[in-house]
Amino acid sequence: AASVVGADKLTGDVAMKLAFPTAYTTPAGVVFTFADGSAEGVPATVNEDGTISATFSQNLLTRLGSEQALFAVINAPAN
Repeated sequence: AASVVGADKLTGDVAMKLAFPTAYTTPAGVVFTFADGSAEGVPATVNEDGTISATFSQNLLTRLGSEQALFAVINAPAN
């Protein structure tokens, strides 16, 4: 579970390093699907330690602070 608190006080995008039980080794992206059926994808970088780095926009974080969304990591080999 994750929550965004204080997004209304942010003044820009936020870079995050995300760690999961799964260590990622191939290209990945992050997708948020909202209750209204809309979705927003965020490009991500897989780090050597298996974590994922992504930058979330101010607008996305503000929306996540006030709406429910499903968070998914899309992981697939590049080809």
